[in-house]
Amino acid sequence: MKPKLLLSSLVIILLLFTSFSLSGKFPDLNDLRSILKDGKYGWIFYSFSFFCANFIRSLRWRYLLRKHVRLTIFQAWSNFQWLFMIKSISPFMTGELARVLWLKSKGGSGTFGVGVFLFEKITDVIVLFFISIVVVFYSFNDTVTMTEKSVIGGMIFSVLVAIIFADKLEVVFRFFIRLSSMNDVSNKIFHKRIVSLQNALLSNLSPMQRTRVIFMTLVIWLCLALGMSGAMYSLGELFHWTQGPGLVVSANFAGFISPLPANIGTYQFAGSSILVHYGVNVKEAISLTVILQMLMLFQVIAIGLITFWLFGTIEEKEHGNGK
Repeated sequence: MKPKLLLSSLVIILLLFTSFSLSGKFPDLNDLRSILKDGKYGWIFYSFSFFCANFIRSLRWRYLLRKHVRLTIFQAWSNFQWLFMIKSISPFMTGELARVLWLKSKGGSGTFGVGVFLFEKITDVIVLFFISIVVVFYSFNDTVTMTEKSVIGGMIFSVLVAIIFADKLEVVFRFFIRLSSMNDVSNKIFHKRIVSLQNALLSNLSPMQRTRVIFMTLVIWLCLALGMSGAMYSLGELFHWTQGPGLVVSANFAGFISPLPANIGTYQFAGSSILVHYGVNVKEAISLTVILQMLMLFQVIAIGLITFWLFGTIEEKEHGNGK
């Protein structure tokens, strides 16, 4: 299993760099070397912030799984890393299914795993939407009054409250449950799954627990925004405090529709577009986004392979010895 995973990862890395070259998105190597050198400690700061964000992701995952699988913090972190690697190098985000299959292998419900994935994505989108509104309105400080900012802040707060107290969504689930019960075929295929999703999204999370998940999600994205701001600040490319958060929002929203592994292409297009808006040269903006993505992929793949190699099969070995 381990040699196959290593070989597959190396092949995918090769494909990623090949797709960069063929699409013309890979800038001149001299430009990359120059930016890497000029960044000084900014790239280390960015890499550390990405590591922290992924650590908090594993804590959020552990928190959502606690009723089905009990994991220590280290177990959650180590398993999440290689599962996150699979997700990152898979097209159309199909790698997310790895976490569902992993949960089933531990005796949990696969449908519950899908529910956890959906809830994570919902909170990610809500928090990114929140950050994007802040970026849009505060990047034009001179044209937006304090009253308008207060109204926008109230709208954002209302959206967050609606998600936290989302019990009214039960009406929607009831409708789909009733719809699935109309005939034997749909009842057999959909009914149980819809009920499981309802339990995963609503019944297992109180308003306070949803608040904790949203708070963890906010910290995840703020870590990434802070890391990007630090990297650009070290290059002298930070013109406004909204630039780092803006890059995070644009690149990751674009990633939701990317068919390629690691959001190749869409990450560069969206990220460089927002940097150009802030006055960064096009060529330099593309180079910046390439380096950011390269550092992210290097960390994800390196830590993912190490954690799988060292810890991914420990529980299976212990179970086998018990037999």
